Amino acid sequence: MHSPMSNTHIELGAVMMGTKPPEKKSDRDIFAYLEQKIPLINEYLEKILKSDLLDKLLEREGFKHDREALRKGIKEPLLYLYGLGGKRMRGALTLLVMDAFTKNSDNYVEFSAIPEAIHNASLIQDDIEDSSLTRRGKPAVHVKFGEARSFNSSVAAYYLPIVPLEGSEKINEKQKDAIRREYVIDMLKLALGQSLDLEMGGGDISYKMKRTEGNYMEIIANKSGVLMGFAAKVGGIVAGVDKKTLKALEEFGINLGLAFQIHDDVLNISASEVASNKGKVGEDITDGKYTLPMIKAMREAGEQDKKRFFSILGMKTEDEKLIAEAIGIVDKYGGKEKAEKEAAAKSSVAIDIVEKFLPDSEAKTFLKQLATFAVTRTS
Repeated sequence: MHSPMSNTHIELGAVMMGTKPPEKKSDRDIFAYLEQKIPLINEYLEKILKSDLLDKLLEREGFKHDREALRKGIKEPLLYLYGLGGKRMRGALTLLVMDAFTKNSDNYVEFSAIPEAIHNASLIQDDIEDSSLTRRGKPAVHVKFGEARSFNSSVAAYYLPIVPLEGSEKINEKQKDAIRREYVIDMLKLALGQSLDLEMGGGDISYKMKRTEGNYMEIIANKSGVLMGFAAKVGGIVAGVDKKTLKALEEFGINLGLAFQIHDDVLNISASEVASNKGKVGEDITDGKYTLPMIKAMREAGEQDKKRFFSILGMKTEDEKLIAEAIGIVDKYGGKEKAEKEAAAKSSVAIDIVEKFLPDSEAKTFLKQLATFAVTRTS
């Protein structure tokens, strides 16, 4: 006899029943693959919230459950964020790994929601902690719904996709335990990476000046790389790969995340769609963040330029002329170009891992294209 919670879990595993997988396409590339998979990921993320999943977790005999409070406090903020769109790269990575090991990922979309929901939860908290006003060109979640409600909804989003995992009959208990273990460890690393990033952006300017390239790599490896690695590992666990291959998939994801974030930091101080979506060019300078293009440039900069750059960075200014002056100093010493070379090197490592550990397939080609896209995208 099942407990009420067990019944809930079984029902959650059937949230996506009735969804028809899209027709297969031939001669595709990574963009065609994403075009096919993103709607499935979006549908699952939204369907969890539009179902009675959360309500069933709370309902108890003799208690009065307020569905409207739950809708306003959790569901609306998350549905708003999911509706802003996104590349869904982490969810797609999970599905790509399944496909690379001959699992039909259309049958396992719910597992892609785990890393994707975690990523979106982290975006809400990032925007609160960085005092960012926009996300993807629209008001940030905390601007629209208030900080308290937004922060709490982000906490729910971290855990929400794990619940359907409990009731799934598509993988065995050993696989579930493996996903839970990786989830707990990587969630902690994600929090540690975010803490380091906050210190890097919010610390005293003299403290910031001591930051090295190694410090930067540690931060983004845990903040960005770990979640990409986790996404790849979830796909590998569902596909049933061995421990050596699972470790290789993690390293692929981490290097992909490093390449993606370094390139993102370059785009932040360039005229780009990334900068526009975050509100302006040079938001990292306003936030006082000392990123790799800046670190590379300051290593070569003359004392006068270095002093001036750190003076502007320490102001956390919104003055466009001062931001442009700081970016000009970075450009003077080739900071962007040097950072892009580092991003390309991480992308190359990711591609080499795919070549060595994955069998030849369409999905393998797409994974290599994804690593290239990480350093060539403009948005």
